[in-house]
Amino acid sequence: MQIQPLSVGKYFLKIVIVCLLLLSVLIVYKPVIKLSHAEAFKEALPFSAILPKDALEVIKANKENPNFTLIDIRTPEEYLSGHIEGAVNINYHDEEFVENLDKLDKNKTYLIYCRTGRRTADTFNVMKKLKFKKVYRIQGEIVRWKAEGLPIINGR
Repeated sequence: MQIQPLSVGKYFLKIVIVCLLLLSVLIVYKPVIKLSHAEAFKEALPFSAILPKDALEVIKANKENPNFTLIDIRTPEEYLSGHIEGAVNINYHDEEFVENLDKLDKNKTYLIYCRTGRRTADTFNVMKKLKFKKVYRIQGEIVRWKAEGLPIINGR
């Protein structure tokens, strides 16, 4: 029996389609490992972002932790208009911003945020150069935090 060229082409095409489907399943499938917010934070790479809801749980879990600091790097006016409870304000636009960061303990863990992310990205680079060990940012910054209905406080 002789195989027709057309049937070989159809057979090959079917194999290619099945392989592509299997490959797409392998790429899309990611095993889900349930971690608590605190565990997820510990697993996060330094100088990475964490989701706002996870950040809220991390902030709550570290409220009394002297080795954890939440930093709002917006202007004092932005800070007073609404910030995350427990955040200290270190103004990105202050002439002594880098010096103020350099005074901080490089071995502590810091969670920083600004309004939309540009200042945080710059601050990440500065803190890396200053040899900080563990710095994280809130993904989406205060804009996403507010959009998700997470708590903020006004004033000091």
